[in-house]
Amino acid sequence: MALLFNKINAAESSIYVVLPGIEEELAELLICIQKEKAVLINVCIDNSEDAIRNGYGDAAGIEKLVQNHIVVKEAKGNRISFIIVDDSGYFIFPESRIFTADPIGPNAYEIDAYNMLRLISYYFPPASSAEEERFSEYFDKSVDLHKKWLGNLSEELSNGSPHVTEDFDTERFKNIQMALKNDPPIEPDLQRKIKTYNARVQLAELRFGGGRIQNMLVEFPKKGLPIQDKQLKELLQSRIKLINNDDFLKENESIKTLQARVEKLRKDFLIPLTCREGKSILKKEQKTGFQKEVIEIDAKIQEVNQSLPGIVIKAMAETKQLVKSNLQSFFASYPTDKQKAFTDPDVRSYQINSDIDKILASIKFPLLNKLPNIFL
Repeated sequence: MALLFNKINAAESSIYVVLPGIEEELAELLICIQKEKAVLINVCIDNSEDAIRNGYGDAAGIEKLVQNHIVVKEAKGNRISFIIVDDSGYFIFPESRIFTADPIGPNAYEIDAYNMLRLISYYFPPASSAEEERFSEYFDKSVDLHKKWLGNLSEELSNGSPHVTEDFDTERFKNIQMALKNDPPIEPDLQRKIKTYNARVQLAELRFGGGRIQNMLVEFPKKGLPIQDKQLKELLQSRIKLINNDDFLKENESIKTLQARVEKLRKDFLIPLTCREGKSILKKEQKTGFQKEVIEIDAKIQEVNQSLPGIVIKAMAETKQLVKSNLQSFFASYPTDKQKAFTDPDVRSYQINSDIDKILASIKFPLLNKLPNIFL
């Protein structure tokens, strides 16, 4: 390819390029030549997503040619490749960059004058009187060019034309067979499908978890309560929900709304991959819309997570007050023996409050740093 780049760079009158796609480096070279020389430049490509995804050229190269007003034509599905520079041309056999970026064998073949003329007329038919005149001149010159080409060919044959072939190496083939046996190749068609598949889709994982604050419980110790009354122990040796207030109910609705948005996002964009649990397929052309929605949902999740500690703190205060109120009513009706020993109402009240404080201190409330945050 370096040789072809050198020939293109040396162009004096015309350049015709036909390829499945244009790489950015070649586009930049053509633009540079256009700015420095009065050279006619025509390019033809397969203007398709598949060509680029399959490793032939890139969108940036095409965009640069168009922006710099170089003539670009398209031929759907075209895989004939050639470059004609002034009076010489070459069929070229570019490899997809999916397979290799640097071919190591011969991949160009010189085109005779008649076929250069036919290719130009086929891919770039004259569209104006000036182009028709230029084509006519090229036609007249092609006879002499073809004679010269045949003369060069005759001279090469007389002198022993260069060759690229060698005798078949059976030992090398045996080594190849052994290597393939030890590591069987993917069938070419399957490999192409896999690579095309990877170019079009990607795996995605979307999970929504945490935020189960409706299940947060307050635990009373089963042993070691600072009271001996069997009836009170049975009352307290249980678990109650920590949160059941209006703030939580409102926040819980927000969480349910987020869950619904995540499910809709999953339904709209993802195709479950049954062979890999938790994984889904995301079409790459939908990736931008998918990421936009994920960012918006994540922002809402952060808002909810910021409000959770305040809700839990308020709920703990309410729960403590509820337990304290119930204990005060209980001890007023069923004082312990220790509380009965104090006949003075103020002293007995003090003892009751002291016992209640000990009970409240034994209750296991959730730690704020271990709150079940929502995550995506």
